[in-house]
Amino acid sequence: MKVFFLIKPKAALRFFFRITLPLVLLSVGACSTIIRESSDGGPSRPVDLSHVEDATPAPVVRTRAGNAKVYSVLGKTYQILDESHGYRERGMASWYGTKFHGRRTANGEVYDMYAMTGAHKTLPIPSYVRVTNVNNGRSVVVRINDRGPFHDNRILDLSYAAAHKLGVDVAGVALVEVEDVTPVPGKTFVEVPDNKAIGSVADARELYLQIGAFQQRQSAISLQSKVTGLFSEAVNITEGTDSLHRVIIGPIANEQTIPALRQRLEDSGLNKGHLVRVTR
Repeated sequence: MKVFFLIKPKAALRFFFRITLPLVLLSVGACSTIIRESSDGGPSRPVDLSHVEDATPAPVVRTRAGNAKVYSVLGKTYQILDESHGYRERGMASWYGTKFHGRRTANGEVYDMYAMTGAHKTLPIPSYVRVTNVNNGRSVVVRINDRGPFHDNRILDLSYAAAHKLGVDVAGVALVEVEDVTPVPGKTFVEVPDNKAIGSVADARELYLQIGAFQQRQSAISLQSKVTGLFSEAVNITEGTDSLHRVIIGPIANEQTIPALRQRLEDSGLNKGHLVRVTR
């Protein structure tokens, strides 16, 4: 005798997601941003976030947590970048909130929707990035500690606090510019004469235009803020073996662009800088 159990379509879907969703989440190492659920959102009442400051870039120590060289989610495979230095991209950003508040991120930290953090598919964890809302010019610095968003048309998932400060929380998504600002300690900077620019550097990716060097990191941040947006090249702060905080533009792969870079700096009333080769 056969016994048949009839399950309504909606009940069957609930059962399917109850079983399969945890398995998908586990496949990326506790990543909280794999699937954005419809019940996700911001706090139920207004929260004062005026005291929440940007993440402060600091030299990072990266472990295997959240940094599997290759991983797959929802049928797609992603490869983690070897380094964050020089990363810059423009695309759509979204945000995640209450649904994942208190859950583990990809590297095992606890997600705090009121902290200045973010999720990225391929940047090594942790990394620091400056995020600028292209529509209103607002800019924040967040610490990448999670994976996501797994949508073809999005490059970054922001915490609620970061989204709120950028004005992304209302619309849900916004066009942003994302630029790595992770300090790179232990670098040696060798000045390169202008007439030996590219020819003297074995790898063109090692050549940069240095426009300032400071003992105080805040001074470097101030200069970086003035310069960011003037160039298509990345503008980063990096720390050398002498502990100075250098503001550098690049890498510069084509020495023909150097005069134009310097002219733009001069037109903005800034130091034209000098070329440096960066070695480990």
